[in-house]
Amino acid sequence: MTKIKVYKVNIIENRYWYCPSLFTFSRRLWASRPFATLEELMRHLEIKYNPGYFNFNGDLRFKAFNELQRVHKVGISINPSAVKNKDNYFKFHISENVEVVLDDLSLKLISKGRSFACPMHFFDDLYLEYFDEKKVTKNQKLRLTWRKYFFNIEVVEKEQTE
Repeated sequence: MTKIKVYKVNIIENRYWYCPSLFTFSRRLWASRPFATLEELMRHLEIKYNPGYFNFNGDLRFKAFNELQRVHKVGISINPSAVKNKDNYFKFHISENVEVVLDDLSLKLISKGRSFACPMHFFDDLYLEYFDEKKVTKNQKLRLTWRKYFFNIEVVEKEQTE
């Protein structure tokens, strides 16, 4: 399974500041500057096509989360006005074989700034990995529910997800 790398990013005055790990030996990564967009930051770090776990200092209106998803063009977006106090359940069909579910706990984590950013090939590769290991069949699909550092993965029948 692909390991998702963690990126700590502070949002200060609508600018994104990357905070590398203390164990980063690259001077280039320690030379910090503000980025106007997350896409610019991802391009600078050369991570635009890699899955990532982003730890922001809060994202109550889901602005950073939606921008991450827009960069990867996976069709996931959260409208803050659609979020209720409880019993939230948003389902996004990423492909015919993968769907992403965001429930109350997922939304709470994202609003605290714990977001995922996965390109389309990540979801396809995950399905193929499960298919190759015979954990899923052609008439089943993967249901991914976001948790703190990765997805809870559930195999469900395709008819059950419609």
